[in-house]
Amino acid sequence: MPRHLVWIVGLALLPIVACVKPNPRVCGDDLSCPDPSLPFCDLDGAIDGTMGTCIAVACSAGEFAVCRGENQAIGCDSTGMNYELSTCEHACGTMGCNKCEPNTQRCNGATLESCDSDGQIRTETCAASCVDGPLAHCAFLVPRYLPEICAIAATTDLVISSDTTLDSKLPANCNGGIVPQNAGEPGICVVRYRSIEVQAGKRLLFAKTDSVNTETNVVALVADESLRIDGIVDVSATGQLNGAGGGYALSGGSNFPTVGGGGAGFITPGAPGGTTSTDGGTSNGGVASTSPSILNSLVGGPHSGSAGGGGGLTLIACRGSVSISGAITAGGGGGNGGIHSFLGDSGGGGGGAGGVVTLQGISVQVTGGLFANGGGGGNGKPVPNTATGGGGQDGLTSATPAHGGGTAFNGEGSGGDGGYTFAPKQGLKSTLAGATPGGGGGSVGYLQAFTPAGTLPTLTPSSVSPAFSPSGTLQTR
Repeated sequence: MPRHLVWIVGLALLPIVACVKPNPRVCGDDLSCPDPSLPFCDLDGAIDGTMGTCIAVACSAGEFAVCRGENQAIGCDSTGMNYELSTCEHACGTMGCNKCEPNTQRCNGATLESCDSDGQIRTETCAASCVDGPLAHCAFLVPRYLPEICAIAATTDLVISSDTTLDSKLPANCNGGIVPQNAGEPGICVVRYRSIEVQAGKRLLFAKTDSVNTETNVVALVADESLRIDGIVDVSATGQLNGAGGGYALSGGSNFPTVGGGGAGFITPGAPGGTTSTDGGTSNGGVASTSPSILNSLVGGPHSGSAGGGGGLTLIACRGSVSISGAITAGGGGGNGGIHSFLGDSGGGGGGAGGVVTLQGISVQVTGGLFANGGGGGNGKPVPNTATGGGGQDGLTSATPAHGGGTAFNGEGSGGDGGYTFAPKQGLKSTLAGATPGGGGGSVGYLQAFTPAGTLPTLTPSSVSPAFSPSGTLQTR
């Protein structure tokens, strides 16, 4: 080719080479973006959708945008005009760099630090202590009667905001199951929730039963966190009907034409009934029972044959506090009045014993009232034969006695008062031919609190009957 032609071609190519410039929307090899209006290299296309593209940025300072790989987080810088890249110690998650390893827990003194699925730290101050282990956790109680009940937490709450009646015989009301005890003892109906509250002015009543040791269960209210009673919880007996789990045993002699029935014994002996000639002349009051605090079973009060026993109830706060500003009642039933029938006349019936209430928590505070009073004995049958003696009062929700059947009006013997702060009273003799003697009053039941060693319950009740038994201790784990 002639030289002048080669030279001309070379000149023609020079302007083309001189016009080639970098594309400002394409990241450089060093991920740089030369155009200040497109400052960030979207290397993987996670933000703008196109890999290796320089993009404009308008963001909120400090806001997380997206993960780049497993261990880098892209977030808005302090100017709000660019993104910056952070390397994550615990990987990148839905909220940026995880602050901890997701789904793990650890103790920091008495504080439980939990790392949630988003890699964020949640803290909980443990009411007792924090326990290290394969899975760190706040210590929980090992309660009496139900040592494993606190190991698995509940997820829903129970709030009693209107008067409510539950039957402890029905499995549907025992969402934590019905736990059997020893032969001859009632089962435990477990009412299990994250927290339990009975609001002020409201009543949680457990249905009465005329069964004796058959299809009748004591009650355990079990909360993971707080268990608060600002209203009333009632497991008491009414007349011949036992409270929830009450009447598991018979205590006290029966009433006959010339004998008033004996009151049921529990903490103290039941009071004896009268005869036709002597006040308290029968010696048939029920004997005192072994303290339930010695036994690892939850029971109610014994019945007298003619009056029901108060129920059995335990309140358990696995990781928190049992707080009572309202009232709990577990009184025994009042004995029935003497009657005339074709089978023969009868004296007044003895009163039933008060039941058992135990409080178990990491802490326990009582500023309200607790009562497990005995029922009053019934009056004997007055004359003439068409008349019936007055029944004894059921154990009261106060530190006062349940009175016997009332003032004798026509020769019958009066029933004895039920036990409260003092021992129950004997039935009185009849004073007219054809009338019958009165029954004795029933014993009080048991009230007791349990907390971990080194933590004393705060027991400053507005009213209590009987006095609390010495407090016990519980293990935690």
